[in-house]
Amino acid sequence: MGSFGRFLAWTLIPTGVAIGVLRAFVFEPWLVPDDEWLAASVAPTLATGDQVLLLTVGTPSIGDLVRCKDPEEPSAFVVGRIVAKGGDRVELGTGVFKVNGYSYSSSEACADNGPPVLFPESRTQADLVCGRVEFAGGWHLVGRVLKAKSEAPRTYKVDPGRVFLLSDNRDLHDDSRDFGAVPLENCDRRLSFRLWSSKGWSDGKRRLTLLR
Repeated sequence: MGSFGRFLAWTLIPTGVAIGVLRAFVFEPWLVPDDEWLAASVAPTLATGDQVLLLTVGTPSIGDLVRCKDPEEPSAFVVGRIVAKGGDRVELGTGVFKVNGYSYSSSEACADNGPPVLFPESRTQADLVCGRVEFAGGWHLVGRVLKAKSEAPRTYKVDPGRVFLLSDNRDLHDDSRDFGAVPLENCDRRLSFRLWSSKGWSDGKRRLTLLR
């Protein structure tokens, strides 16, 4: 074996082993399914057809975007952001998001609102308005849909051992406003990284991106 062959062997083999170990014990690949409610609720952070990596180790905490068992359909999943835990009070409505009395709102607009979203019930499209919110020591993107129905503010008290999930799309949501707070153990996967979108490797904007 020549020097170049030895270089490849010492480079590629350990790299392959490391990737295999990470995949087996740390990360799990997942394709965001073609589900209309899920697709609407995760915009603008995710989209149908995104190939993502799920972090399988550690305990999810406030601010994490997680995949959980669907409380209404055991064979399916919901994706939401943990915004509160047992004992917390959450107030939500159109333009309202408070946890224990502290209000969170978009601090700035996104450079790109992204593609329109589909109303699952009427199957009509509406433009998404994207903003950035500072929350739990970090930031993430949120979406608002101007044509969505307004919601009067409601207050929720989270029971012990449960977490409150909030969709990044505040208006077309599939979260704890719809099915209540969920057991923390049902949310054992954190969404950490997008490998590529439904457009494939050529989509430079959504390729190899951290998920906040």
